[in-house]
Amino acid sequence: MKETVQKLNIQDGDLYAALLQEAMFRKHLVGEKRRTLKHYIMGKNSDLDGAQTDLANEFASVPKPGGGSAHAGVGGNAALTSSATTRAAINAERDRFKVLIASGKSEDDAWLALSPGLA
Repeated sequence: MKETVQKLNIQDGDLYAALLQEAMFRKHLVGEKRRTLKHYIMGKNSDLDGAQTDLANEFASVPKPGGGSAHAGVGGNAALTSSATTRAAINAERDRFKVLIASGKSEDDAWLALSPGLA
């Protein structure tokens, strides 16, 4: 969290609301830190397992490709959804990105447009 706050220059008084959470996710956690996932969504690789692993490594509630949390056994962490649901969500985001690119958006604008209120 400290790294994300520093990278995005988030101030102590900034409201931790939905838009800020989307910015943290899109601009840093996935946008910079978890590049395999970002590149999968952008169609730059075909590594769905790697994309899911990236997401699972960032969020304890997301399962690894084989199931189970990457953070299981730490503070009660557990995967709270299925691998199939996670993969479907990743692929839906990839499909949305393709549509945004086809509509004429640049890669950067399409990437931000995947999160409500960022583009």
